[in-house]
Amino acid sequence: MKTSQIGVSIICSILVLFDISGAGNISDELAAKISSANPEEKISIVITLGETTSTPMLKKELKTNYKTLPERHKYGIAKLKGEAAFSQSDILGSLKNLEISGLAEERIGI
Repeated sequence: MKTSQIGVSIICSILVLFDISGAGNISDELAAKISSANPEEKISIVITLGETTSTPMLKKELKTNYKTLPERHKYGIAKLKGEAAFSQSDILGSLKNLEISGLAEERIGI
């Protein structure tokens, strides 16, 4: 099996896993692209992860505990980064391993 075939297979497996577990959804358009993809074809996907923090609650917490905008901003960013690192570590680790093995690549600003 070629590397590109493995890449498409792994990406499909990850996406199917999310769909089966109820943790995420695959759009009909993406499912059609996957099923008709050539082994050499790269498929761009966007993974959107759910929020763990309620925005209104975070705003209330920040306004209550921090008087200045720079303080609120610094704490708010730190809190969101910490939650993201905890809640997204598994998927980010899997994607990083795929990237290291050459089966995926990160593209920002698509």
